[in-house]
Amino acid sequence: MVSGHEVEIGTANFDWSAFHKNREYLNVTGNTAIVKAAQRVFDADWNDQKAGPYPHQVLVLSPGSAAQMVSVIDQPGPVDIESEEMGDDRTIISAIAAKGHAARVDDLPFPQSLPEFQRMFPDTNACANYLQRLRWPGGSVCSYCAEIGDPRRIATRPS
Repeated sequence: MVSGHEVEIGTANFDWSAFHKNREYLNVTGNTAIVKAAQRVFDADWNDQKAGPYPHQVLVLSPGSAAQMVSVIDQPGPVDIESEEMGDDRTIISAIAAKGHAARVDDLPFPQSLPEFQRMFPDTNACANYLQRLRWPGGSVCSYCAEIGDPRRIATRPS
């Protein structure tokens, strides 16, 4: 949400899960550069247009933000990453792997070598369970009825 003097940027989707189940983030700022950039993005989306270059100088916007994400990951010091925001871009995943133990993804261990990878993921089921914990740390939430539980896997397909 953006007004002439303040913007709220976050992950909340304004549904039951966002307010009762998920770990969501919301940042409220009056920083004029961020407010101006967010307003341009909103106006462009509203009018089905491109936002232009200015917002990309101030905000990390997707799609097309892999280089900006990598520059954030490559900064000195540790980085904490929500797996939901990580996506499946190989450039971003490679930057996280190169960061080593200084990269924390949802507090789950990230394999640092091939032998460690093979120990963590001896089969496809172990890999699927790891990805499930990354994607739904508190269990999956049905988008229709908001029931919380384990995701159902299709038995005729591999994990």
